[in-house]
Amino acid sequence: MRQSSLLGGLVAFVGLVLYFFLMKSLGLIHVVELRALNLLFLIGGILFAIKWEQKHWGKGFNYFDGLISGAGAGLMGVIPFALFIFIYLEFIDPAFMQQIREQEIMGHYLTSFNAAFVIFIEGTASGLLATYTIMQYIKAHIGYHQHENHS
Repeated sequence: MRQSSLLGGLVAFVGLVLYFFLMKSLGLIHVVELRALNLLFLIGGILFAIKWEQKHWGKGFNYFDGLISGAGAGLMGVIPFALFIFIYLEFIDPAFMQQIREQEIMGHYLTSFNAAFVIFIEGTASGLLATYTIMQYIKAHIGYHQHENHS
């Protein structure tokens, strides 16, 4: 695993956890639309990783480096956050899990594991899409240096 991915994932994970507790403390945790803002923290971690990779490699940085670094950062942010949600709902605040079950349409089928798994799937898909979008922007507007093969 690249150092940039680990650092970017840490940035994303910390942002996601802090945002979770902020929304919980403000009583806004059930506002589903606010979950979309999780993407901002994920994008922040991905951008951090890609920028770190660009700085580290300089002219050797290429599109593939950015994709790997960004996707890795997304996973390194999402995996521990999904695990955190599982632990939180299962052991720390099971009453919150019960509230979710009562408020969601299909809530009686929902478990803390299912909730964490959905977060993992949503986060992974969002992270991959965000990485691809960021790298397309860099390719079109900022540029990167391709490794040249002079054979």
